[in-house]
Amino acid sequence: MSSSIKYSFVMATLVLLSCGKSDSSGNKNWPNLPVKSDLYIYSTGNIQKLNLSNGELHTIGGSEDKPDQSRAVDVSRDGSEIAFIFYDYSLQNGTVREIRIMNNAGERIETIPLTNQYNSIKISPDKSKFVCKRLTENTIVVIQRNGEIIGGFTNVISAAWTPDGRLVFSNERGEIYVSNNDFSSANIIATLGSPVKEVDVSNDGQKIAFYRSGNVWALDIDGNNLQQITNSSLECFMPSWSKDGNHLAVLWGASQEQSHLSFPKVYLVPANKGIIQLSENSTDAIMLYEKWPRNDNDREYTELSSKAQPMLR
Repeated sequence: MSSSIKYSFVMATLVLLSCGKSDSSGNKNWPNLPVKSDLYIYSTGNIQKLNLSNGELHTIGGSEDKPDQSRAVDVSRDGSEIAFIFYDYSLQNGTVREIRIMNNAGERIETIPLTNQYNSIKISPDKSKFVCKRLTENTIVVIQRNGEIIGGFTNVISAAWTPDGRLVFSNERGEIYVSNNDFSSANIIATLGSPVKEVDVSNDGQKIAFYRSGNVWALDIDGNNLQQITNSSLECFMPSWSKDGNHLAVLWGASQEQSHLSFPKVYLVPANKGIIQLSENSTDAIMLYEKWPRNDNDREYTELSSKAQPMLR
């Protein structure tokens, strides 16, 4: 990226962050980015949506319906629904555990009671099911929209949906599996020797991206063509595929597994250009945000945390 484009991009980012409010006309100085979709960020209890075509920013959800400080939030692939795990341990209400579902305007449209605690959730492509990971054990379960559990797997630390409704999941041994459609069995496709986390499947179902050994990697759905995507002295994690599969949104900086002084930043990283050297001055990756507004009307900013999950939709 040329220095003039970098300058325009930085100025556009500063203008957007300084005003905080969304602008239906977008930002006139917003650069021409290679990804023309929405980037959702979950951070400090809010879901925020950035239109990568024009720089328009929205905060989604009100005080009664916004995720807590867990990773248990997901945006459907078509961007129409946001699901998150809600807990209430107050003495007045007793213990409430449920999946809350909002539309993309932040209005609650459904509540699904839960009998267990979960710390992650992923919406199936057809929005009829969810895969959730239990809070105190490495077990995932598949929950239908009526709350019925219809399947699951043990010894799992990360899971994602394929476009045809199967599951890709991984474990601490570095094994990656792909399930069948009724979740009764799964086939191992790769053994990588170190923990594989934060798996994400491309929209065409052909590629899996994941975090491993401090960087983002990818391989084919059949387990072939293992490729290291990023190389950095800091952590690079939480990959999310663009719609066309040509880029990944990633976090770079401080993860939950390492204590760095810096806070993570959101980058767009090309997926097909070999290993990208990721740093503050990367020429092949585009930094989107270092800070994220607390809300549309607040001029104080909250640093991204290592739980700030980027989702390209």
